[in-house]
Amino acid sequence: MSHRVEAFVGLGSKLRPVFRCCAPLQAGLVLVPITELGTALRDELPIAPFYALTPSVLAAARKRVSADTMLGYIETDYFAGPGEQRGAAWLGDDVLVSPQQADSIVNTVLRTLGVVRAPGKDEWDTIDLVRYRSTDDIVTAASKNASP
Repeated sequence: MSHRVEAFVGLGSKLRPVFRCCAPLQAGLVLVPITELGTALRDELPIAPFYALTPSVLAAARKRVSADTMLGYIETDYFAGPGEQRGAAWLGDDVLVSPQQADSIVNTVLRTLGVVRAPGKDEWDTIDLVRYRSTDDIVTAASKNASP
């Protein structure tokens, strides 16, 4: 099975009011797919080491949230076991987790956002991130959870 996600992550109470496409996670978090910011903004080189996050997309996302809102960004790319993770987190203009590709960087971002792992699980499993196998899965889940 594959897992390819490109999404912002943060507290639902802070992100739901400013993003229309939010898929729920455990611990009060939501995922906002990168596609929420539009593909027109993706016509530039990505911020290293990411393969999808560009300066314009990041600026558009950060402009929507208040300065006291933690905002994480994660990318995963797995197929049949092997793969890569990339992530970063910000609070206003402060970088909480510098953009990087590393094993377990998604867990680091989630921990920074306040996730406390459940006994016998890591942060990824604690919030049930595995149920979203792709960015399209996030969009589908968000549309099912949208307010009428």
